[in-house]
Amino acid sequence: MPDFVCGNSLTVVADHILYIANLIGWEHVGIGADYDGATIVADLPDVSTYPLLVAELIARGATDDQLALLLNENILRVLEENERVAADLQQTTQPGEEWLPSYTRTCPALIAV
Repeated sequence: MPDFVCGNSLTVVADHILYIANLIGWEHVGIGADYDGATIVADLPDVSTYPLLVAELIARGATDDQLALLLNENILRVLEENERVAADLQQTTQPGEEWLPSYTRTCPALIAV
């Protein structure tokens, strides 16, 4: 999630979700539950408050189909595709031994998928 969303309110998170959905489509937006070591959005301290976010999105006109995409269908699609690609690569590619650079995340994931 961009820094301008972190530390803000649930309404700012809803603004951001709707901006992305309107820009590239609901089929490419998902939210995660990665709160491990993250800076927390004030009104969303953990996943138990996601119903508040969903209520805000409904109040702004999000449909059941759009919310299904946001909350689970998009993420499942991406994970299934990752598994398919991994299976294909395992047939043709040896594991790499290179170290990846480390990074520190400062906010829960809001991703375009």
